[in-house]
Amino acid sequence: MAKDPAFLFYTGDFSTGTQFFTDEQVGKYVRLLMAQHQLGHLEEKHMILICKTYDKDVFSKFTKDSKGLYYNERLENEVVKRKNYSLSRSENRKKKNDISETYVPHMENKNKDILLNTLTISNAAWETEKKLFLNAEEWQMKQCTEFKLSRDRMIEYVNEFLKEQDNKEDYKDVKELKKHWYGWYKRNKLNKSNGFQQTELSDYQKKLLADREMFKNKTA
Repeated sequence: MAKDPAFLFYTGDFSTGTQFFTDEQVGKYVRLLMAQHQLGHLEEKHMILICKTYDKDVFSKFTKDSKGLYYNERLENEVVKRKNYSLSRSENRKKKNDISETYVPHMENKNKDILLNTLTISNAAWETEKKLFLNAEEWQMKQCTEFKLSRDRMIEYVNEFLKEQDNKEDYKDVKELKKHWYGWYKRNKLNKSNGFQQTELSDYQKKLLADREMFKNKTA
């Protein structure tokens, strides 16, 4: 498949996000977005080549992946969504052709199921969405901060969550994955700590509470 020559550009969002940029910074930012769209994640030397020097405001629009390469998360998501949409339309056309050749009235319910299936993303697109989810480091760090998780623990939970989605064939785009991970974590992990429910205290925790109560009684 040829490389998509375009991506959706939301002028309102862009204007709001760059309202305090100088004209020069806007130009640098646009050139970096175009470079990412054509080449993928960018090395720091390429960022500097376009910006001429380190520009904190412009660099803040980009996230580092696990390899230390820079990318704009919004652009990456829009590229993937556009690709998934094109794949979905292509699959729709194929399925419609198959249906038109074999359609009989009693197959109406089956055709409805086929139509529902076309709304889900393809296997190839799912692999891309998983990769984006795994590389969403800025989002992951926010979860680490909110739930007081170590980076290693967060990665462990992300992989466990994706494995469950694989097993259920519950494919979603990266935006939906982030939403569902939050609920999944609250249901499966938030009330657990080191292998036991927080409502069930370990012997060590019971001893700490007993010592604290004893100290309170002595100082009362």
